[in-house]
Amino acid sequence: MMAPQFERARLLGVAIQHATHELMEPIDRIEMGAGTIVVWAGDRSLTVAYRYANSHAPDGSPMPGSGQWVVETVAVR
Repeated sequence: MMAPQFERARLLGVAIQHATHELMEPIDRIEMGAGTIVVWAGDRSLTVAYRYANSHAPDGSPMPGSGQWVVETVAVR
């Protein structure tokens, strides 16, 4: 993982890309909470849950710097 400000930027980039494909509209607003991000495009919104998926070595130990942010759709309105 990188410094927190850079990880936040990486996470928001993943969430924006996911929301753009899902909503097919320009993004107007983003609100980040504990474990979820809500993205608005016009009168529609998308809520995604996020988590960090770390890669592991063959012995099962985490491999530093090898993970990525994963977002999953929770709700579309």
